[in-house]
Amino acid sequence: PIPKGTANTCIPSISSIGNPPKFNRIWPNISSLEVSNPKQVAPKLALSTVSSVQVANHKRDCECFGHSNRCSYIDLLNTVICVSCKHNTRGQHCELCRLGYFRNASAQLDDENVCIECYCNPLGSIHDRCNGSGFCECKTGTTGPKCDECLPGNSWHYGCQPNVCDNELLHCQNGGTCHNNVRCLCPAAYTGILCEKLRCEEAGSCGSD
Repeated sequence: PIPKGTANTCIPSISSIGNPPKFNRIWPNISSLEVSNPKQVAPKLALSTVSSVQVANHKRDCECFGHSNRCSYIDLLNTVICVSCKHNTRGQHCELCRLGYFRNASAQLDDENVCIECYCNPLGSIHDRCNGSGFCECKTGTTGPKCDECLPGNSWHYGCQPNVCDNELLHCQNGGTCHNNVRCLCPAAYTGILCEKLRCEEAGSCGSD
């Protein structure tokens, strides 16, 4: 039901006549708000609940170890990256080596010679890149840090190729001689990879007059 009648007029206490009226201030129960200062009414929010964006200091964060003096600021990631790294370096701070180069372990990161070319042999390696120790990835039958050596049973001929003949296991027969491990030089009467066939057998004329 709607109350009826007229509201009573608030009359200040007799002790306040002639003085500004005093009102009692209502304080919340702050014991459950986990505030660090009892005089602080508003609760203290945890940092994890406050979204904040830290603006990068360009002069401080443009650290390229002397391989570049230009940086670019990516606003979306709030990240500063080095631009146009020199001395065969790459990376956010020019701290990595370009493909085809590896880290010089005896040089400081700000040394112009911090990255050394891999020098992979193009005929023996799969590509021109190497690992962190400077070892290249070699083709089948090839070995060595730069892929310029052949494994046993292979010989260098525009890269390592399996031996056709040698002086160990793949001997040329019937008086043939091995030429550069590539082929047997056979006497006139013989043919085949190892001079193992009579030439007349191929012609079908063996034993004929």
